Amino acid sequence: MLFRSSITYGGIEYGLCSESEQWRIDAGIAECFALLSNVKLFVLDRMDVLHPADRSSLLNWLIKIAPDHDSILILATLKNPPKGLPEAIKAVWLEEGNQVLEKAA
Repeated sequence: MLFRSSITYGGIEYGLCSESEQWRIDAGIAECFALLSNVKLFVLDRMDVLHPADRSSLLNWLIKIAPDHDSILILATLKNPPKGLPEAIKAVWLEEGNQVLEKAA
């Protein structure tokens, strides 16, 4: 018996999803691997593919899952430093390879 499974988002096949939807799927899978491997390090790159209005949902999710991980790193290319971050988030802003802003939690 052949068992075939595919990854979907809202019933849509992964390959047909938007870049933002694929990023969300990848984030969920990466978090599963981080938990199952017991590494306790969770890294997400290209957070900037999310629409700015959707990024607060990501931050809320990360705050919720933070106790399960030692470190969570989120990388993005943004036009301006983030503002109004929750206290639990530490942001480091780099310009031309130099740290110019750090908001400690």
